[in-house]
Amino acid sequence: DTRINVEVSHMISDGRGTLAFFKTLLRAYVEERYGDRCVIGQRGAEQVRRSEDSYTANYDKKAAGSDKAHKVYRLTGWKNTAEPTFMEYHISASAVHSAAHARGVTVTSLIIAAVMKAIVLTMPSTKHQRAITIGIPVDLRALFESETARNFFGMAYVSLLPADQQKSLDEIASIVQKQLKAATRPEAIK
Repeated sequence: DTRINVEVSHMISDGRGTLAFFKTLLRAYVEERYGDRCVIGQRGAEQVRRSEDSYTANYDKKAAGSDKAHKVYRLTGWKNTAEPTFMEYHISASAVHSAAHARGVTVTSLIIAAVMKAIVLTMPSTKHQRAITIGIPVDLRALFESETARNFFGMAYVSLLPADQQKSLDEIASIVQKQLKAATRPEAIK
């Protein structure tokens, strides 16, 4: 078999940290198995940098606080925790990229806008006075120049306020793009 699986709890590391660990593991295997220096991945940061607690190093207690929040719409419906249901939709990545580019937004902003628009179209009319808020995980390594292999991500939140719910997909994508850009600045993430 030519498949290698590595499972890591999210309590220990996020996707990028796990990928760095996997590359190190693979490099060690190739070097041990074939007695050859391996060029898979980069040796990267020193051990101390890879194991640092980047949350503690970058958290600014004075900057932390609560945002003025609107009441949010919560999705409800049938849940089967014994047999979770998943939906899969296949679409051309280049088509989505082209659609986002044509609107002057990122693929992430376009997809979030489409989800928000779908929620607006299916939510009960009695709930339209509530905001639709979505949390987006953000890899914080590039924002804070960290090379930690530990779990280091934050959440950026974007909201579609009731006054904007009847806007077009293009307008919603633009709103999401602006909010996401503001929410992922280092000052906002701290």
